[in-house]
Amino acid sequence: MKQTSVLIISLLVTLLFGCQDSSLSSAEILDLKNLSLEWVAPVERENGELLTEAEIGGFQILYRDSGADTYKTLTVDTTQELITEYNFELAAGEYEFKIAAFDTEGLYSAYSDVATITIE
Repeated sequence: MKQTSVLIISLLVTLLFGCQDSSLSSAEILDLKNLSLEWVAPVERENGELLTEAEIGGFQILYRDSGADTYKTLTVDTTQELITEYNFELAAGEYEFKIAAFDTEGLYSAYSDVATITIE
């Protein structure tokens, strides 16, 4: 059985704004920034076959500090509702992100190119 995977059309990363919780003591304050990672859901598989929203099982996001050896993994389940955005709270630094789609049968696309973002 040939496994086909899903194609990510594009990956968009948008840096929004920083936030601090003023109710925390000065020792507890973390200077975290909100980062909104947005992408476009694929409409076809890598082999060119049509891919409907109902066939998309979700997305797997890999991210890390730019100097790190390993990625952290986050899975976004879209079986109930198509989700094409995820919000992170990250400290200042440089981060790398890549994303893959998977269908309801568990077949994964190739990962997108790495998107590098600097948070100041």
